[in-house]
Amino acid sequence: MLQAVSDWINGALAAAVWNEFGLAALLCAAAYVIASVWPGVIHIGHIVRPPKHRLGDEMRRARAVVDEWKPGAREGYVVADGERWRARSTEPLSRGDAVAVASMDGLTLKVRRKK
Repeated sequence: MLQAVSDWINGALAAAVWNEFGLAALLCAAAYVIASVWPGVIHIGHIVRPPKHRLGDEMRRARAVVDEWKPGAREGYVVADGERWRARSTEPLSRGDAVAVASMDGLTLKVRRKK
C-alpha cells in the first residue's frame, strides 16, 4: 500500500512538472535526482566490497621491506603489502632489507631477515 502511494505521488509530481514546465524541467529534475543518488550508490558499493586487509596468520605470507630502522634498534617500521607497520626484530636491520613476517603481537609485526 505504501509503495502504491509513493508511486502515485511520484507520478503526480512528474505530471505536475511536465504540465507546468515541460520536458526540459522534467529532464533537469531527473538529472538532479540521479546525481544526488549516485554518490550514495558508489559509497554503498565501497561498503559492500571493503579493501582487503590482512591480519593474523595471513600476514605471514606478506612481502615486507624495512622502511625505517635506526641503527642498533630492535624496533622500526616495515611496509607489508603497501601498508606501513610497526615491527620488531631480534637482529639488526636497515632500510631496504627484505624481511619475512614471523608473527604478530597486537598491531606490531615480528620480522626476521629473509635468507
